[in-house]
Amino acid sequence: MRASPWMLGLVAALSIPAGAQRIGFQEDFSVPGEWKIADWPGLTGLESITADGEQATFTTLAGTFMTGPSAAWAPTWPDWDKDAPAGLAMVYRKYPVTVDLARYHYLVARVTYSGTYMALALNGWDTKACYTTGLHAVDLRDLKQGSLQGVQPIELRLTFLNTGARVVVDEVRLVESLTPEEQAGFISAGLDLRLERLEPQPYHELEALDARAGAPVRLDLPEEKTVYRDTSTGAVVWKLTRSVRTEMVDKFNADGSALPLYNRSFRGFTLYDLSAGAIRELPDLRGAPVMNRTDPSKLYVLQSSEADGKAHYLIRSTDFRTGETAVIAEWDSEDSGGAEFGPSPYSGRLILGLKEGRAIYLIDPDAPVDQRVRRVPLPMRMKGSSFSDDDRCVNWQRCYYFQRWQMDLATGQTQIAHYPTYGGHEIFGGDTVVGRYGTLMLTHRQGLLPCDETNGDQVRIWSNWAQDVPSDYGQLADDDRWLVTNGTDGAVAGKRLLIDGRETGTVLQIVHDFTSRNSWDSNTYTRVSPD
Repeated sequence: MRASPWMLGLVAALSIPAGAQRIGFQEDFSVPGEWKIADWPGLTGLESITADGEQATFTTLAGTFMTGPSAAWAPTWPDWDKDAPAGLAMVYRKYPVTVDLARYHYLVARVTYSGTYMALALNGWDTKACYTTGLHAVDLRDLKQGSLQGVQPIELRLTFLNTGARVVVDEVRLVESLTPEEQAGFISAGLDLRLERLEPQPYHELEALDARAGAPVRLDLPEEKTVYRDTSTGAVVWKLTRSVRTEMVDKFNADGSALPLYNRSFRGFTLYDLSAGAIRELPDLRGAPVMNRTDPSKLYVLQSSEADGKAHYLIRSTDFRTGETAVIAEWDSEDSGGAEFGPSPYSGRLILGLKEGRAIYLIDPDAPVDQRVRRVPLPMRMKGSSFSDDDRCVNWQRCYYFQRWQMDLATGQTQIAHYPTYGGHEIFGGDTVVGRYGTLMLTHRQGLLPCDETNGDQVRIWSNWAQDVPSDYGQLADDDRWLVTNGTDGAVAGKRLLIDGRETGTVLQIVHDFTSRNSWDSNTYTRVSPD
């Protein structure tokens, strides 16, 4: 609607005669406009706001989470920007009009390009309209807020994740009815969930177990295993270990019959073998494990050491049931950084990223010995590396920034990747990512790049709920259907939730956390068995 100005000549909604135009307000973004930075602590403005006479481009800064109280943990590298901005930008604009929102209660927005998270708010309340590119609409009556009812002044607010990427906005309007095109992009209020409100007894009535929680573990005696019923859901729970230290687990093996244990032993690597019903300890085998994708008895272990300014890396394949081991790769490196070792979701390949360093190593256990390791230099410090696009690309986060990058391994081309799911720790499973907790969870494939209107459907709504389901962390099952996450507040606080990705109205309470004096670390990271 380029021929119309940003506001269609309205002076007040009360003066609109019967039969007037369908549109009660319109911002067409043909000019940059006078956007102001929100006066909230810890928020920033934008790198730039430009317009080409048809739409506006909002370019974000490159933000870090090492600001505010977290600045005390900021790195001391010579190349660290001590003045780096915070992670969120927020700008707003007030308009010299009033609109009858009882009549013009549909908000419609079109985004033509998106490289980072953006939320559109009207009169102080965030909407679901701009989760991806394209034309989308919401009904303001669904929000049930006083500033969205009756005759109101109009304020638009835009919140961005500072990744250095840009978002291009075409228009925002308030209308009394939807056209067929607008209706196709309509987002409803969401499912009205009937959450289970099952509360447990303290420590699930295992007071004696709680009383022994801090007792030292004797390594010469069998492990104490406890089987009990959750007093809120009735689920059968197996408490496998009883260490005086905080223990954590990694991903299950290929058939769900074993899982590695961390912080367990000073004598070697340990895992719980469910088929044997006992802990297996592999003496003198230390390091970060990755389970073999197809063989349930095999795992890869990375061992690293440093001498004379060089790092030495050794990757072994181990059959934890027979004890047989084989060297997969061994090499020296002058690259610095902490080892982050992981698998490909597509193949048997492995990836070793060097946190705070500038290199990634790709390992192919099936390649000829002299071709198994490939070094990939990076143009910045990194953390959190992964494969995507059937191993054709590698991805990483710029270290301590809200910036994702991707490299095409064939061409070496690097570019900023998309980040649409800000709002909690993302959940991974296979090639799928789910994130942005609360009332609207989104999903996309790993390695997502910025979207225009031709491929905005690469970001999809995974769940749409009328009420908030506050949670964080979790994991998807290997089929990308079932999701387990941790309730963090309200009716789901302290509860492990199971959500069906095909019917997201199914939000089930599995168990309640904190059976005894364990900690946040041991209760936060859920792992889902492939079986």
